[in-house]
Amino acid sequence: MEKGLSINLIKYELRNSISNFMQLFFGIVFPIFMGYLIYIGGIKDMPKEIHSTFGTILYTGMPLIICNAIILIGYGANFSLELSEKTILRLKLFGFSEKTIILGKLISQFIILILGFFIYSIAMFMLIEIKTPTISGAIIYFISVYLLAIIIFLLSHGIANIFQKFGPTFAVSMTVFFLTQTLAGLMGLQPNIFPRFLQNIAHSIPYYYIAQDFHKVWLGESYNFVPFIQSMIFFAALSTTVLLISFYLRRRRK
Repeated sequence: MEKGLSINLIKYELRNSISNFMQLFFGIVFPIFMGYLIYIGGIKDMPKEIHSTFGTILYTGMPLIICNAIILIGYGANFSLELSEKTILRLKLFGFSEKTIILGKLISQFIILILGFFIYSIAMFMLIEIKTPTISGAIIYFISVYLLAIIIFLLSHGIANIFQKFGPTFAVSMTVFFLTQTLAGLMGLQPNIFPRFLQNIAHSIPYYYIAQDFHKVWLGESYNFVPFIQSMIFFAALSTTVLLISFYLRRRRK
């Protein structure tokens, strides 16, 4: 008999994630530490009146690291280990369908993500100057970030499903991590100094717009969402393609 989604399944997935210390450290502690250091270093040569603007740009950009660290790296690593150790097969033998397992994993990752954002926000508002958002700006901002998190989940699941081993899954996930963070301008290099073809790639993924522009959305300023929406559609299509390829390859292996 097929089992539906249960609290016990979600609790199991949460224990799995919480036991991964590196996922919590790089997904929560590291963005706070890095954001604070960048802020302290950056405001030394800035007029005081723009400190809060700089802090707001930092605050709205760092959650991309949280999403990538918790879901792309952390979830992908955990899921690849479950696949290699046949844990997913055992869950299916207990009556859980693949859809139920994936849904349980998605919910647990979102719980951790919400907790991570909550801790991050409290710490950053205490440590640096951040402008107060408009209600509509904050809602649009967080909806956009969480939609991106769902897309990252699809990509992470697909990568782990393709390789089904920790080593190659971690290597590919880390490559995607550094590539997206670099193209977004979160690794110390601004995208406008990149060669034209790299700038075109940066403009095709939503990371760029959230890191570079979404402080305006946070503050309720006028903003053209069309390029961002197009980048979300492209990244969602790319991630879904990777996921579908992973299902196809797994069927071929059986």
